[in-house]
Amino acid sequence: MSIETMTKNVTTDYTTLTFNVHSIDEAETILFAENHASQKCRALFSKFVANQAESSFVKLFIEATPVKGKLPLPESFYKSMFCIEGVENISLEGWDAVSFECHQAGLDTVLADTACESLDRDNDKIKNEITRLEWLIASKMGPIPSNEEDAKKYWKNIINLKDSDREDILKNVKKLIELTNERQKLVEQMIKANERWSTCITRLEKMVESEFPLRTTSMITTLKKIRKLRKSHECVGKVIFQAGEDHLQTSESHRNKLEYDLTRLYHELSKHRAIILIPNNC
Repeated sequence: MSIETMTKNVTTDYTTLTFNVHSIDEAETILFAENHASQKCRALFSKFVANQAESSFVKLFIEATPVKGKLPLPESFYKSMFCIEGVENISLEGWDAVSFECHQAGLDTVLADTACESLDRDNDKIKNEITRLEWLIASKMGPIPSNEEDAKKYWKNIINLKDSDREDILKNVKKLIELTNERQKLVEQMIKANERWSTCITRLEKMVESEFPLRTTSMITTLKKIRKLRKSHECVGKVIFQAGEDHLQTSESHRNKLEYDLTRLYHELSKHRAIILIPNNC
């Protein structure tokens, strides 16, 4: 990228692309590249916004808004999502122009992913309980054989146990059978949930790629508006953009795709005192 005013640096926390500034403190416009899948990255973003709002008014422009400038949900929802409920000296707008269909596809993907995670947690709980029951049974009767014929002989040995041990073992065996059957049903649900997630993410990725140039244009338009407002002193304080990393630095997988070209964005940023923050290790 041959934008003369852009400089790339790597610090402990961030890889930065700077435009006409040398540090975050000097920047008037800050663009935060978020890895949406990383809770660590979201926490870093929330802390960063709160810290900036301590010393300056902050105008926060957020992603995935179907109508540029307008928030589809109450501002309180987004403050809660970004964990900045109690932060004062801040207002929110949208920079994006994502279609309602793409916005809905994103929500569907999040819900599908949440369902998969919930089922994974349930599966882990059942697996742990099955392991515990198998250990209790093995402590009285030895390890459960994997071979079917040996297993039949193994279970017949229950009759040789003391009455108290036999009663405990039978209770554990009953519970083990119930949990094994429950886990089989759960595994079927997991397969279906993962298929749904795969369908959702494939659909979303296609829509995101087709709409990406329009969304880049929307960010550029918002930046131009900010530049005009700063000239007339109608925009003061810090402006922070929240966006997925691809919107601010093209990933290797999208490097040769015209849809993800950011030349026009960087050209506009060259007219600002701006910095792009790309968190490391997120």
